[in-house]
Amino acid sequence: MLYISENLKRLRRAKDLTQDDLAELLHVSPQAVSKWEMGSSYPDITLLPVLAEVLDCAVDTLLGMDAIRDREVRAIVDEFDSYVWDEIPGGYQKLIDALHRHPTSVPLLYTATYTLTGVAMSLKSDAVLNHDADADARAEQVKTEAVAAAERLLRYSGDMTHISCAYSHLVQLYACWEEWEKAEEYALKFPENSVSLSYDRTMQLRLIRSAQFDADGEIHLQHRRIFELLHSLGLAIWELGMVYSRENRHDDALAVEHVRTELTRLVFGDDYAYPLNEYGSAYGEIAIYHARRGDMESALANLEKFADFELRQSELFVNPYYAESPLLTTYSPDWHVATRYDMSGWHTHYFDNPCFEALRGDPRFAELRARLDNA
Repeated sequence: MLYISENLKRLRRAKDLTQDDLAELLHVSPQAVSKWEMGSSYPDITLLPVLAEVLDCAVDTLLGMDAIRDREVRAIVDEFDSYVWDEIPGGYQKLIDALHRHPTSVPLLYTATYTLTGVAMSLKSDAVLNHDADADARAEQVKTEAVAAAERLLRYSGDMTHISCAYSHLVQLYACWEEWEKAEEYALKFPENSVSLSYDRTMQLRLIRSAQFDADGEIHLQHRRIFELLHSLGLAIWELGMVYSRENRHDDALAVEHVRTELTRLVFGDDYAYPLNEYGSAYGEIAIYHARRGDMESALANLEKFADFELRQSELFVNPYYAESPLLTTYSPDWHVATRYDMSGWHTHYFDNPCFEALRGDPRFAELRARLDNA
């Protein structure tokens, strides 16, 4: 029976009982207890409740179910933390099935809350964009599971990160479904000592107001389609630039990156978070291409543009009015959350590139890096 032999021996010794003592309490022979602990035989199933009571533990603990459950939960949580859900065999249904097996596991509930919220909102967006009744039905199913996971997380965890996460994702779900009263109900329940600006009562209420504004017109569908088109084109252009770079066709790589910046500016201007991110990465790549051509002054000039857009994006993410932009709410549930833009690691991807070795001693290069390090 699973791990009963090891657990029986450990728990018996913890209670300071000999095999003879335990045999006497259970009205069995000491030889029977010895065989149980060696794993050559097992206690009758009817003895398990009595055995658990004598050893002051749960039957699941005696059988080793706790250890098995913990390992399964850890494996599933690690898998969903490491991969996008649609890259995992079984997809989001695997997470739902695990929840049904372990409905009170806090680590699993935490992972399910933010993963299933994202899945539900993505399916809902697809259903609206494509008038897809099947996607809408799946979205409703996943929303139900996500809400249940968040509410159980509130019930079983006292950790402030978990509590804030649950409230935040409940707000996002109900706002996505335009259930404004429910969304506001959970936003108002946010604790005062929340863990970050993104998990903040005021920001969540702004999220709801912004989503309500967006729901009143057709701007959502139009901007969503524009965003998805631009995002796909931007990725394709970036990948083409990388191909040219690997082939040492640096002039061609520069040309396609300039196309990316102009495309972004044409569609969006430069007042929103997404194009700021696009501009920043484009100018970072342009700087690398100039450096590989040996033009360090042009490389430095484009690093300055990269730094400028990264810093502007950082400022935008802490602007309290950011969450009120109706355009930003059309991109994804996370774009309009007013939290500090995490630049750790991102700018170092550019500044640590070996092609900038000749600039290491330049005080202008050092100053740019310091500005981003301290942002």
